[in-house]
Amino acid sequence: MIEVSAEWLGFLGYRREEVLGRRPAEFMAPESAARWELARAALLRGEDEVQEVEYRMRRRDGALVEVLLRARADRDAAGRFRRSFAVLLDITARNRSEARLREAQKLEALGRIAGGVAHDFNNMLQVMNGALRLVESRPDDPARVRRYAGAALAAAERGADITRRMLAFARQDRLQSGPVAPAAVLEGLATLLHGALGPDIRLEVAAPPGLPPLRADRMQLDLVLFNLALNARDAMPGGGVLRLGVTPEEVAAEPGGAAGLPPGRYLRLTVGDTGAGMDAPTLARATEPFFTTKEVGQGTGLGLAMAHGFALQSGGALAIESAPGQGTRVSLWLPEAGPQEAGSPWPRPGRPPASAGRCACCWWRTRRRCAR
Repeated sequence: MIEVSAEWLGFLGYRREEVLGRRPAEFMAPESAARWELARAALLRGEDEVQEVEYRMRRRDGALVEVLLRARADRDAAGRFRRSFAVLLDITARNRSEARLREAQKLEALGRIAGGVAHDFNNMLQVMNGALRLVESRPDDPARVRRYAGAALAAAERGADITRRMLAFARQDRLQSGPVAPAAVLEGLATLLHGALGPDIRLEVAAPPGLPPLRADRMQLDLVLFNLALNARDAMPGGGVLRLGVTPEEVAAEPGGAAGLPPGRYLRLTVGDTGAGMDAPTLARATEPFFTTKEVGQGTGLGLAMAHGFALQSGGALAIESAPGQGTRVSLWLPEAGPQEAGSPWPRPGRPPASAGRCACCWWRTRRRCAR
């Protein structure tokens, strides 16, 4: 750094002589320093004239503060990079408020599926209890013991998997964008949803093989998709079909591209239902904070607003298609992870993704007939 303002020094608590001649990354937390070097390299290459990224910076007293840094490149007449100008905005309080809101949204979402999860565990306990009683009645029959012990173990594994998914969903990790395997996202969502949907809603999941990873914060993406799916469920009180999908999509450098996105490669995630749909006035206000058509106590009106904000913050977009009697489809575009990021998408895909039309209770585990 060759010059800093008095406000910069006062905000971080340093003296001018402690700052001049040092790199901005030296005042950042390790993960933020690496991100700053990538942003600086993009400025040097001329990919963007302005870089706007959130970082954590370390004050002189050791405290970490969260800032939004906007850096602009200054070039000579030949277009060569000379230096950059940067402005810091303190967003610590804003991020804390957003974190509290996300936690409230997660608690609300978990509360909305509590009944379905209890139903699932009751079914699994019945399977285990019945299988173990049958084993107890004929302990001298090895084939029978193996068969029913296997059924009991499968039910126990199913319960453990649901528990892991719910604990991951409820965790309070720091938001951090990175490569995410989209098929694994839909797999986890289907696991959490199947008990909450009820017997009258069929879940269809379409995730073609070989999808590239997308770039987003996994925790916030889970919450957004989960809320969209619950909204779709609530729109079908008499039953219907809930469709989850993901497809790669390339936006060309043409005006009027998909949802106004800049050119690039994206993953388009969709959540669709066959419910009553929305009329034009309702659709126009759907992403407004606190706007809801649900009864008091049935929703906060923040789900779609948070989804819209998440899409923009992630470098993507959100669009809603709906009409009375024709259901609703919400599309979420998120950027494809770059080559330098795509080497280790989290989590790595485990079981294969769902296939369209498979039962929501057991698509991921077995081809046997569902007992629900």
